[in-house]
Amino acid sequence: ALATIDCLASEDVHGHIFRLGDRMRKGLGSIIERNGYPCMVAGFGSVYTVYFMSPRPVENYEVLLGNDAALYMRYRQELMKRGIFEIPMNLKRNHLSYSHTEADVDLSLDAAEEAFRATFGARAGASTATATGEQNRSVAEQSGRVVHSGTRHVSRRGEYSGHRII
Repeated sequence: ALATIDCLASEDVHGHIFRLGDRMRKGLGSIIERNGYPCMVAGFGSVYTVYFMSPRPVENYEVLLGNDAALYMRYRQELMKRGIFEIPMNLKRNHLSYSHTEADVDLSLDAAEEAFRATFGARAGASTATATGEQNRSVAEQSGRVVHSGTRHVSRRGEYSGHRII
């Protein structure tokens, strides 16, 4: 606990995680806008999430009930196939931690672009499966890395449950 307090006192922890959160939300928003997906990005600071509903002010929980839970969960399952873990439950938010880097956010955004494509392709009845080979390898398999952007946090070293979390 004292090491954490020392780190918070001597390093720009909040500035770092807020910058990463901004990068993630802007990147997700760009993917959504560029492809015309019926989604919206929300969050503040290091927190972010994507809602599968048309953009509107979120003034209360009742508004969030308009989120398409099936698409939301499908998207998160597609992210996991690509090495990005976001809890696959409706209306869960994600957190970036001090151990994450800009490269981790960029890796997550690359996986998100693929996951959106697979999610909306499956919805339209398009097959997103490919034959064997390089095309069938996910971002996680290519990099050998797993990015955790859920609610658990890791030490600056990035060790958690025997997996390399970055």
